[in-house]
Amino acid sequence: SEGHFEYPDEWLTRHKTDVILACFGFNESYRGPEGLDMFKAELTAFIEHTMAQKYNDTTAPQLAFISPIAFQDLSSENDLPTGVKENENLKLYANAIEEIANSLIFHSSMHLTKVNHGMP
Repeated sequence: SEGHFEYPDEWLTRHKTDVILACFGFNESYRGPEGLDMFKAELTAFIEHTMAQKYNDTTAPQLAFISPIAFQDLSSENDLPTGVKENENLKLYANAIEEIANSLIFHSSMHLTKVNHGMP
């Protein structure tokens, strides 16, 4: 049989969505500073589109952003990067989310994970 995957707006409407938790920035951070302007433009477009919807038939959804977590340095245990460059990029993207989503809910997972792992 042929399956059908609903578009995100269809799925959110069918479930009468009131709150959306949006997790962006980790994958995009691998583009580095060069990809930041495109990320900001795409994030702005996402916010504008989402806030123009009434998935519950009444009001726009509440939109809450969760930043990416910090890259933990496990290089002494595994063949992994130290995370210095990765965390610089992640911070750029987390800051961009906070800046663009300034009137919306924002949770900095990056800050919490750095504190919990004793990172500077």
